[in-house]
Amino acid sequence: MNYWQFKFSTWDGWKTLEVGDSEDWQFPKTMIEYIAIDDIVFLFRGGSGLDKYKKGIYFVTKVANIDFTSDHPIKLKVIKNLRDDFFVAENHGFKDFVEKINKMRQNPKASYYKFLESENPKKLYNLIINSASIIDDLSEINDLELSETEKINLINCRIGQGDFRKNLIHYWGGCSVTKHRKIDILIASHIKPWKNSTNNERLDKYNGFLLIPNLDKLFDKGYISFDDEGKIMISDELNNFEELGINKSMKIEIENEHKKYLHFHRENIFQKYNKYEKTNNLP
Repeated sequence: MNYWQFKFSTWDGWKTLEVGDSEDWQFPKTMIEYIAIDDIVFLFRGGSGLDKYKKGIYFVTKVANIDFTSDHPIKLKVIKNLRDDFFVAENHGFKDFVEKINKMRQNPKASYYKFLESENPKKLYNLIINSASIIDDLSEINDLELSETEKINLINCRIGQGDFRKNLIHYWGGCSVTKHRKIDILIASHIKPWKNSTNNERLDKYNGFLLIPNLDKLFDKGYISFDDEGKIMISDELNNFEELGINKSMKIEIENEHKKYLHFHRENIFQKYNKYEKTNNLP
């Protein structure tokens, strides 16, 4: 799957489109061999002299069909509508992406750009599609009275990149629970959630686990937690947890520095009234 950036040449037809709707797009036939069904397309609009439509990404779309015989051979299906809250890439640490946008603005003929894998467009895609709350957090960071370096560190931390993730990889060496060592699938997860943490806590390696995806999601949603000895706690709300690869013998090696963060997680995130408490007669 490839990632593209298209620049609007006309806004007509897109003013009322919603998720699931499709629109035909004019595309140079000399480039048709480079695009494929299911490719992802970021639709960008904006520029000098436009009062109503500011510069940014207004839609994320997917190539739904290609008709080589048509003057508008590409059918784009909307998978994310940002029309009422468009995404301004430079506010979220995507400087390389912004450079591509600026080049396209300067050259009216350069309305199409296919991203290189090294430019990591998937990171941008995942941010926009999966994490509206992350975008809000990045906007908050941008408004803070911090140095540019401090902002970059926090932004990278929030999107799972940068020193925070590197420090967790160095500290844990693999999944904090299972010890699985395929690093590229592991998720840097805050123990005390980002929104509840101070800037220092957000970057603290002791406020983080490196987890395989199923454990990360369960921990994030409060279906599991860990006591001060590192033993797993499983919520009553999680039925048939064995099917998710969870078992009661799971344990994590923690230090004293982890305990304040785990205490917050147990008190505020973990779903209470669980089997663990009943079995161990905890108050």
